[in-house]
Amino acid sequence: LLLPKHRRKLLARSFRGSRVLQRLLPLWSMGGFADVLRAHRKARWSKEYLDYEGLGEALNEELSGPPPSLRNFHTFTSAQGEDAAEESELECLSAPNGQEEVPASEQTPLISKEKHPKFAHKLRQEVQKVNRFYLWKLHQCDARLELQRGLLDVHFGTAQSARERRCISPSAHSAAAETFHDLANAVSSECKDFSRQERSLQHAMYSLHKRCRDLDRFASLNYAATAKILKRHDHLFPAAPIKAQMLQWVGDLEFVQRRNLHEMQAEIEQSYAEAFGEGDVGVARALLSLEKVHLRGFDVFHLGWRTGVGCGFIVWFIWDVIVDSTDERHPSAYNLFKDPLWHLYRACGEMILLLWCWGALTYIWGRVGVNWVDIMGLDRNFAMNYHEVFDEASLSTIFYGANLVLYFKVVRQDTGFADDLEHWVLPAVLVAFLAWRQLFPWYQRRTLIVTIGSVLLSPFSEVLFQHTFVADVITSMVRVWTDLALSACFIISGDFRAPDASQSGPDSPSCRSGSFTAAVAIPIISVLPLWWRCMQCLHQYGRSGKRWPYLANAFKYALAQSVSLFGIFHPSWSSGASGILQSVWLILFLSASLYQFFWDLRMDWGLLQFLDEAPEGRRPLPKRQSGLLRERLMYAAPTNPRLRILYYSAMHVDLLLRMTWTLSLIPTDKGDPFGVKLQEYLNPLFAVLEIGRRSMWALFRLEHEHLKLAVHKVGEDGFDTVGEVVKSHTFATMPEDVFKDARRAKSLVESILFGALVVAIAILAACTKE
Repeated sequence: LLLPKHRRKLLARSFRGSRVLQRLLPLWSMGGFADVLRAHRKARWSKEYLDYEGLGEALNEELSGPPPSLRNFHTFTSAQGEDAAEESELECLSAPNGQEEVPASEQTPLISKEKHPKFAHKLRQEVQKVNRFYLWKLHQCDARLELQRGLLDVHFGTAQSARERRCISPSAHSAAAETFHDLANAVSSECKDFSRQERSLQHAMYSLHKRCRDLDRFASLNYAATAKILKRHDHLFPAAPIKAQMLQWVGDLEFVQRRNLHEMQAEIEQSYAEAFGEGDVGVARALLSLEKVHLRGFDVFHLGWRTGVGCGFIVWFIWDVIVDSTDERHPSAYNLFKDPLWHLYRACGEMILLLWCWGALTYIWGRVGVNWVDIMGLDRNFAMNYHEVFDEASLSTIFYGANLVLYFKVVRQDTGFADDLEHWVLPAVLVAFLAWRQLFPWYQRRTLIVTIGSVLLSPFSEVLFQHTFVADVITSMVRVWTDLALSACFIISGDFRAPDASQSGPDSPSCRSGSFTAAVAIPIISVLPLWWRCMQCLHQYGRSGKRWPYLANAFKYALAQSVSLFGIFHPSWSSGASGILQSVWLILFLSASLYQFFWDLRMDWGLLQFLDEAPEGRRPLPKRQSGLLRERLMYAAPTNPRLRILYYSAMHVDLLLRMTWTLSLIPTDKGDPFGVKLQEYLNPLFAVLEIGRRSMWALFRLEHEHLKLAVHKVGEDGFDTVGEVVKSHTFATMPEDVFKDARRAKSLVESILFGALVVAIAILAACTKE
């Protein structure tokens, strides 16, 4: 086991005459091609490659039996007997995972297991598996190319329409624009949408060309593996060589000839040249053949080093809090949980954790093929990839950890060089650094800032998928907003100037119960994200006129808001006291949590699909294996069904964490459901768990949105279309000429009445507070 690879090869060759020793070295003597194949194969297609190592084991088993005769291999290559034809009828080639079957003209008969040795039979099965998968993927690429032809025709055909002429020629706006600024804003907005669609189309063509290149590489590697294993067979059995006959048969298969694939690649390059390359096919081929830059070894080392340094600071801080704080010989009696600025550090740490989770999400979406950039309405030129997100998160973690350790030592006067430093200086430096990193570079942060601004203006702003997604994330960060509000109160009130300000309690004197912050600001902050999200649902209902799902979704947020408000203003209901009102509140609490849990699974994740929702006359996705799951699972490939446990585990985790999220909406000074002050110490854990739950929710939410677009717009696995398709699907509005004024007025009145009812319940909870 400890010998190098080339030494193992020499050892195997020296004992070639001993079949017993060769069985003890089943794979070592195969050389380095197994490692080459393992290193260059596409991870998502790993089960579809030729089983090179399995064929090597079959060869070793043949060594222990009688040598095969040459006559059997001639029969193997022809396979014209009755047994072969009969087996061909029973085992015709079909596409993997229940997809479309390969045409009968391209099927090849199987050989009889009784007439041929194990290696020959296994090799033929493996070659047929490769050819079958190749034909299936080729069919998918052809369907996608047909779709891209239509998109290109529509896009460049409408470029000469009135709307696009206005984008190309701003003078057409002059008649409708009253001022120069109106003209500039209109032209800029339309040109930006047009250029974004064009970039998205370029990405779609590049993605399709890359799929063709991957398929070409797949076919080449499998042919090389077939030739290698046949060469090894002839070397072990020189009396019965089969390489020439087998390669002649394999050479007639589609995955070896690849004429259709090469014609498809040429057509893609020609279309790309005509649309984006001024007709130069050479330039188009060069641009389409550019490989995505992978992380170099130094980049990975740099990221790992920064991550390790940041984690080292965090571990250092935890050690100081747990170990050094209990040292009775230390003169300082500083308690971290009595420091009002602990709220600020807690909020900053949770935002950095959210950044790490976002990097992990973008990495996973990129690996499984979720087109999150177009779904989120981002510009591909400015969207941060996972490496950039991790790089930003690691830098913030280093600064945060170092600042936290230094602050802890300063307030305990344990630095030896900065003991006289004001305790508020380091938190101010941390806030300034994080604010700078979150706002700049502006061209990358602008989309997020504008989206957050649109959420804050709900229901008076447009509602697209990215707005609802950001609003849902904001609802999960209630603890972050309340911590920031308490920290701001501590600074604005001037309590930080007091001599013992760092030990004045979890909340400073000006921010405790009875103050404006505790009585008004914190309750509003706790339910305001729910109000924004509810208003977004009412806005969508008013625009579309569909009570389901928009009005039902608005009721979900209204119910959670009401439960939180009554828990805030009536602490005895949520503090373990007995009584009818407390029982009613507990029932409403459980109902809200279960409602949210059901909505997550059924509507946001697309699970619990007991009815088939495939379009009539078409079934583009494989048959569902369980009523609890949907038809297509991007994180659990059909070749690895054991990964379905991820979905079942996510269901159970979401149910538990939904309860803790609703509970965390109630401030700690408004009563404790545990009957003790345990929630005050569990709040940081609740916040971390909620960020983890929201990240898990986002993982499956984007997957479901991707698949909805793939089914309704593409009809096969994958989605690389323009942003206009995403916008038209996620906006889900009715055409203006169909949407009647009477129905619009009715939806508007119902939305206003619903919002007024939610406000009335909030006023009732505030007026009857204890």
